[in-house]
Amino acid sequence: MANLQDPNHPNENQPQAPAIIFDEVPITYANFCRGTLSPEEVILDLGFNPNAFGVKVLAEDVEIKNRIILTPSAAKRLLLLLNNMVQNHEANFGEIEVDFRRRLKNQPENAPQGGGTPVQ
Repeated sequence: MANLQDPNHPNENQPQAPAIIFDEVPITYANFCRGTLSPEEVILDLGFNPNAFGVKVLAEDVEIKNRIILTPSAAKRLLLLLNNMVQNHEANFGEIEVDFRRRLKNQPENAPQGGGTPVQ
């Protein structure tokens, strides 16, 4: 009889997790995220904002690179996963500051709220 605790002898009655295959998966950088809700879906738009510090430096606007549509249950699983990942990151590397103005070093007391003078 197979030992149920032995991973080399899986229980035939238990469903096996599908293999995950990464084949030509595009990689996208995002510093912008917004969400939209419907009764049946959670919609996440991810993109790149070249003016991420609140000061218009470049003429480009936010360019959405990916739209991810999730069921509410998948969105909740993503929430739990991201929460766990952020907690682990902060435990290893310190608190993540989401206000960019607090992350700036050597900022003068009278600096504009946008984080400084735009580069020309």
